[in-house]
Amino acid sequence: MFGNANIGMLSPGLEGIAIQFKLNQKEAASLVNFPILTIGITNFFWTPLGLYIGKRPVFLMCASLLFGSLVWGSFASSYTSLLASIVVGSWGVGAADALGSSIVNVSS
Repeated sequence: MFGNANIGMLSPGLEGIAIQFKLNQKEAASLVNFPILTIGITNFFWTPLGLYIGKRPVFLMCASLLFGSLVWGSFASSYTSLLASIVVGSWGVGAADALGSSIVNVSS
């Protein structure tokens, strides 16, 4: 549920990441820009899937995807691998963004 906040928390560390991977500012900013774009795009994927197979299976699948991408990102040794792990994790975060409001509406 805190995917957008966690991506935003990456911003203060971009300078250190840029130094570690020898990146310019534009490349380092991609670590924040692409995941937010991915979260927005995946809303159009997770909402219909959640209505078709159910919200709970979608959340379980996305939590597994997010966990796997977090493990992958923790072992990333290159900028490309780190960016890919964050973008893949954003697919998992997108479900909470897309389906969260529908769960609140159902339970109230």
